[in-house]
Amino acid sequence: MSAAESTYVSTLGKGDSLHQQVLASFPLCDITEEDLTQNAQFCKLLATLAQHVDQSGLTVPLKTELEKAEQKLQSQRRYWLRSEGIHKALQEMTQDHCIRKHYATVPPDQNMNVQRMKQSLPRELEKHLKTKCLSLLSYYHPEWENESEGLKNSKLSHLSAQMDNQKKRAESLKESSRENSVLLQRQTQLYLSEQIKCIQLLQSLILDHRLRIQTDLDRKKLEYFEGKCELVLQKIKTEMVEIQLDTEKLSSDLKASQVEKHSVESKLASFEMLGKDFEALAEEYCRLRQEIEMNTWALKEFTQCKDK
Repeated sequence: MSAAESTYVSTLGKGDSLHQQVLASFPLCDITEEDLTQNAQFCKLLATLAQHVDQSGLTVPLKTELEKAEQKLQSQRRYWLRSEGIHKALQEMTQDHCIRKHYATVPPDQNMNVQRMKQSLPRELEKHLKTKCLSLLSYYHPEWENESEGLKNSKLSHLSAQMDNQKKRAESLKESSRENSVLLQRQTQLYLSEQIKCIQLLQSLILDHRLRIQTDLDRKKLEYFEGKCELVLQKIKTEMVEIQLDTEKLSSDLKASQVEKHSVESKLASFEMLGKDFEALAEEYCRLRQEIEMNTWALKEFTQCKDK
């Protein structure tokens, strides 16, 4: 920002006065005083920009060019009107010449009809215009429909002033409507900003509520898993006790087996001392035992067949 622009911003004022001047410099912008208060740098930027543009948003060079273009347009319009006036005058001169030429060739009786028509035309035109004015008066004042002709004629003299008042009133209403439209846009913008704030607040409340509910759910889940872990630990302890009991039982069985093994080994060692005679006796024992088993099976089968 240059020194001249800084001086210009400082001369505008501070606080609310600066905000009001910025809003007055940009009436077509949908900004509020609250926006300017919340964005001080943006307010300064608009205040600096106000010296380069007018209320319609045009820059100073562009407005100068626009004024020159309007002046040129007015000059061209005057030139056109002058040419149009000359053209109309030439047309009227041509028409007058044709009419005089026509009158020179018209018979006297037709000329009399034209004269009578010219004399009656102003009265008919006056009557027609009066009817139009009375219709317009009846439109604005229907209660005067049944008034006398003289009273209506006297009131027609005030119709022009009344039309001017109606025109001024319409222009005033149009300007008021435009101001109300701008005000409505600002209020709508303010309402939307408030709505957005309310929605954000509601979202934060919903998020906080969800977090509280989630905390309760997490606490309940933690209690559930703690209970489940406790049950698993109890089951593990039970299994450990069973494993310990089985280990002790297996240890005792192993000791008994080892004792039996030592006993058998000692007996086997005593039998090995007998030598080859022991092997022959063992083979004979096995053979006799097999024969006994075969005879026992045969006897059993024979007994079953006999019973049948």
